[in-house]
Amino acid sequence: MLINEHTAVYTNKVLLVPYEESHVITYHGWMKDEEIQQATASEPLSLDEEYAMQKSWRTDHDKLTFIICLPTDDTDTASEVIRKDVSDAPRKMIGDINLFLTEADEDEEGCIGEIEIMIAESSARGNGLGRSAVLTFLEYLRRHLERIMEEYRDGIRGRGGEDEIVAVEG
Repeated sequence: MLINEHTAVYTNKVLLVPYEESHVITYHGWMKDEEIQQATASEPLSLDEEYAMQKSWRTDHDKLTFIICLPTDDTDTASEVIRKDVSDAPRKMIGDINLFLTEADEDEEGCIGEIEIMIAESSARGNGLGRSAVLTFLEYLRRHLERIMEEYRDGIRGRGGEDEIVAVEG
């Protein structure tokens, strides 16, 4: 989704940033780990495939993705300035969190949302960072639900919904 393109969500425990091209090398490294592949039911991708996947996830109307980072240690949350490639440098990255939307079978206007989280850095597991990331993500979703749904519905219509124009030969 594009809604979070210029958004960082900061708490005193986690920083959520959009999944950008600069994150792919680290993400690709995580996904080479067999334990992570099993836990996420993922197949290994080539680096080129990983870059293509990142671009797809950035623009797909049914996927909202953030990279989970550790927050900057020496600043106050209220005054924090998030600096690209500094606040989200590879040494700060610990995982990702995603929202996947699918059409509801019985409700044409509704959809089903699924949240997935991966704490890829083993040193970041077991200390509440995953919980903090989920709570932070849920608050982001609550605050931006209307715009998220608007982007989702626009994407559905663009794929052949009620506003589709079809050229017929004959």
